[in-house]
Amino acid sequence: MEIRLTMKETQERKQRYEKLCMEYVLRFCEKHDLNFEGWVADRVGETAEIGDMFLDFSDIRFDVDTEQVVGKIEKWWDYSYDLAMLECPKTINYRSWCAGAPVPYSQEQLNKIRQAHNDVVTAKQVLEDLLNGGDY
Repeated sequence: MEIRLTMKETQERKQRYEKLCMEYVLRFCEKHDLNFEGWVADRVGETAEIGDMFLDFSDIRFDVDTEQVVGKIEKWWDYSYDLAMLECPKTINYRSWCAGAPVPYSQEQLNKIRQAHNDVVTAKQVLEDLLNGGDY
């Protein structure tokens, strides 16, 4: 069975979806005392810029629907951001974080990775200086 919608019906459905997405985002922002900055590329219902974070709408909806503790998503975001900046291959999604799944790296491991990462950055700078005729 094929269902065909008129242009008007399609537009009305889109408007209802966008309104519902905004209701979730505003509830999330109120709950966490954060500011909604907008949708990335104006694509409502995908990635939202909220405070200093870029969040997938599914994580926002999950946080609101499951009444997660205030501050939990910020801790997950900070941890995930560290993983990304340190180019760690393993990650953890928000649902798993909330379910208590083990994190891919302990804080001790992250500290060691951070130090090794900084050592590599410094070594690259020294090498670049030497290759460009510098006297390091």
